[in-house]
Amino acid sequence: MAAPSVRMRAMKDKDQQQVWSSVRDAQTSIAANVTASEAIEVQTTTSYAQVMENKAVQRKLDAVAAPIERDYSKLIRELRERNAVGVVVAVDGEIIWADIFASTQCWRNTGRS
Repeated sequence: MAAPSVRMRAMKDKDQQQVWSSVRDAQTSIAANVTASEAIEVQTTTSYAQVMENKAVQRKLDAVAAPIERDYSKLIRELRERNAVGVVVAVDGEIIWADIFASTQCWRNTGRS
């Protein structure tokens, strides 16, 4: 399955060629951030899933994701301590996602770390 940004483009623009172009751009960007031999493997597939399953790609993703996951876990702990009932996420002042529940208990039962 493609990344959310790629899927969004497909749904919004209804232009499959733009989707393939986005996949190719992601593939090129990823190949530029791994060793030459790993880049060959990344660039020789037409499968986005295979690119994302590549061990070198996974190492790079894990290196970026680990600090984000730690920050996320810390934030969730802080929200629980404050008896939060949900979260609203904004980027550059624009709300992009909200998850709000009827009570703190409902929010805690959603399985978040």
